[in-house]
Amino acid sequence: MTSNTDTKPGVSQRSIFSRLAAGETSFNFFGRRKIAFALSLGLVVATGASLLFQGLNLGLDFKGGVAWQVPVTETMDSEIARETLEDNGIESANAKIQVLDSGSVQSIRIQVGDQSTELRERVAQDLASRAVVENEDVSVNSVSSSWGRSITEKAVRALLIFLALISVYLAWRFEWRMAVAAILAVVHDVVISVGIYSLFGF
Repeated sequence: MTSNTDTKPGVSQRSIFSRLAAGETSFNFFGRRKIAFALSLGLVVATGASLLFQGLNLGLDFKGGVAWQVPVTETMDSEIARETLEDNGIESANAKIQVLDSGSVQSIRIQVGDQSTELRERVAQDLASRAVVENEDVSVNSVSSSWGRSITEKAVRALLIFLALISVYLAWRFEWRMAVAAILAVVHDVVISVGIYSLFGF
């Protein structure tokens, strides 16, 4: 008994990605280099524009400041959290307010610039009162601006040292033209990664 099939002898039925991973086919990267260069240039330009006009959305550890986290309840939402800041004399326009979802529990995270110890405690108590929860249910994290600046400087220094060491290794390991291309590729990838964080506000 025979069966009809349109499959040609020797042709794999696996997907192109499976065959690429197994080395059973090829992709003409060089032939499509203009598309890749255009895409890369677009990403670099978008990164530069985003860093120039929008910058990076630095977290508490790098920027410094205060962050409160309070459970979401029937009497507590983002607007109530913003009102609580205003009632305590903290301008809410520049506050970073996020709703965090960890399974069945939701909470609101409020981040502002550095505040006095007394004001931090008063805001925490007001949040607990408006959310109708215990004071212990409201967490407070504080990082001084000088500490945040120090962490940022160390992170930038570590990145520069990393790039320098990689460049030295590539320059020693490869012929100089290949080394230059590899170094540019590493810098390109780092720049694009930073650009993604800036563009999407991560």
